[in-house]
Amino acid sequence: MNAEELPNDSDGDAIRRVVRDGADLSRPMPIDFTVAFGSLENAQAFVRLLPKYEYKATVETGETGDSWCCYCTKVMMLGYPEVIQVQRRLDDLATPLGGVVDGWGTFGNCPE
Repeated sequence: MNAEELPNDSDGDAIRRVVRDGADLSRPMPIDFTVAFGSLENAQAFVRLLPKYEYKATVETGETGDSWCCYCTKVMMLGYPEVIQVQRRLDDLATPLGGVVDGWGTFGNCPE
């Protein structure tokens, strides 16, 4: 799927920005997916579920101090279907713990 074929939604727009910034979609890159939680305990329980899915995860206090953000990093190919699939998987894991998938980002390709 090239940049012109991407849907006109937030994920498609983000992928277009990454391409404009010079990323090579034919090579994997680390992508950070954010999942927000209302409690540290639930965020930590979520993190314990992630190793079998090959995510590296960190938990930090949210911007307002009353929530917790789990940053789930995975080195993968950046494509629209792949991003949607990961967000759905994370949502399936987070929802029972009160978590909400809150977007993704990347700084581009891994160094060779």
